[in-house]
Amino acid sequence: MTGTGLTQMITTHDPKLTALGLPQYPPLAGNTDPAKIEEIRRTVYVGNLSKNVLSNNLDSTKNECV
Repeated sequence: MTGTGLTQMITTHDPKLTALGLPQYPPLAGNTDPAKIEEIRRTVYVGNLSKNVLSNNLDSTKNECV
């Protein structure tokens, strides 16, 4: 937790991200529900997809990347 009062932020430092040369997670507001932090950290936004892309296509692509 960094900052004070209304400017408090939750920061998460993941050594795996650093080892892979990836940026760290962005900070979250200090009043974020602790039960939601892990869910937020696992969320991935995928944009600019064709309307013809089906969810099973995304699942197979995701599995190839992991």
